[in-house]
Amino acid sequence: MACIAHTLHLIVAGAIIKTKAKPPPGELPVWIGDVENENGGTIPEHEEDEPLSNGDRKTMESLREFAIDDINKYLDETNEMDAVRVIVQHFRTLAVYFRKPPKAHHRLGAIQVRDYRINASAVVNLQVDCPTRWSSCRIMLQRLIYLESALVGFFTHIKSSKGRKEFKDMESKL
Repeated sequence: MACIAHTLHLIVAGAIIKTKAKPPPGELPVWIGDVENENGGTIPEHEEDEPLSNGDRKTMESLREFAIDDINKYLDETNEMDAVRVIVQHFRTLAVYFRKPPKAHHRLGAIQVRDYRINASAVVNLQVDCPTRWSSCRIMLQRLIYLESALVGFFTHIKSSKGRKEFKDMESKL
């Protein structure tokens, strides 16, 4: 049996990473034909409220408004989660880039040694998150924050003519 922390991590990572499949534009849902075949009689908006007293109808209306507000809040949070997914994916791409080619990895280390007087043995490397490792996404983001100034130094270097020659392949990878 998997540990609870591992299970929770997979659930949270699924919420951050997973994106919903969207139907192609112009494709109609399968139930559209059923709706078009229904009779044209008008149905009152809240037919179920007709046998209720006026006070009960007002109570039902306030409950409906509460439910709609709650649903709208949930949908807003879902949109915010989509924004978080996009941001995390950008950081993941950056972390993967610095882990794969040795020259980027070494240049980031050299910047830390040169600009921040860090011992070569104490150079901090970026870490890529892993879906099966608990809190690896948090660790990846913390490392990126910790190395922010060194990363700024790296991107400043690649804007120079020497850096453009050294990292001519970088634009296609990021």
